Amino acid sequence: MTKKEILTVTKTGMGISFCALVYTGMRPACRKRPLMAHTWWGVALAGFAVWHYNAHTARRRQLVLEGKIQPKTRK
Repeated sequence: MTKKEILTVTKTGMGISFCALVYTGMRPACRKRPLMAHTWWGVALAGFAVWHYNAHTARRRQLVLEGKIQPKTRK
């Protein structure tokens, strides 16, 4: 997969899992077993967010490790 495809998949995954997370949190029928679906959609959202973050920072991290660029420093 190309970087653009990975970013598209992760954004789509985050959107779907966020919508499902909100839906399972607000739907009264899901309150019978609230930890089942709601928790797993939350875990999916966190997973997609981490994957998305890593897709953005992977190339920069590689260049820093190779010594081609300097790491960003906070002031």
